[in-house]
Amino acid sequence: MKIYRLLPIAFAGVLTLGLFGCAGGQSNDNKEASSSSQTTSEEVAKDSTENNAAQKATEEEEAAKKASEETAKKADEKPIELDANEYASLHVKNKAKAIKEYNGKLVQLTGYITRVGSDTCTIAPSPGSTVNTIDASMPIDVLAELEDGDKVTVQGYLEVPDVQGPVTVIRNAEIVG
Repeated sequence: MKIYRLLPIAFAGVLTLGLFGCAGGQSNDNKEASSSSQTTSEEVAKDSTENNAAQKATEEEEAAKKASEETAKKADEKPIELDANEYASLHVKNKAKAIKEYNGKLVQLTGYITRVGSDTCTIAPSPGSTVNTIDASMPIDVLAELEDGDKVTVQGYLEVPDVQGPVTVIRNAEIVG
């Protein structure tokens, strides 16, 4: 009976030794394979980092080129000369046409200052008018020099709202006359 009890323990011992023996023989191979895959992973990570850096540099170059082209285009762009009376009349009669012809375009608009705020001034077709006005955004230093009733010509990019209510705005306006 004692042999029957020792036999499973002996069998387990043989199996354990066999497993350790197999693992030991493959241990060096696994180390080499692991080292090889680690090197490959490092190379892939390095290549990926280099590719990302190259792609980012290319994107930055393209963005800089596009910005440069836009600046050159704007420098060559001639403004559309527009009188505040003309624009007000068109805006009231056919807002769709005003949007189509002037929205996003560089304009040079002449009118009268009716209000000076901290970041915009209001330009109207006639002195003191509060109807069909246009706001012109510009630096506070420039606005500080303006007076109610001054006749001015401003240049900037016109934004015509496509909904009722909000006023038309000339963005980044500068006084040219």
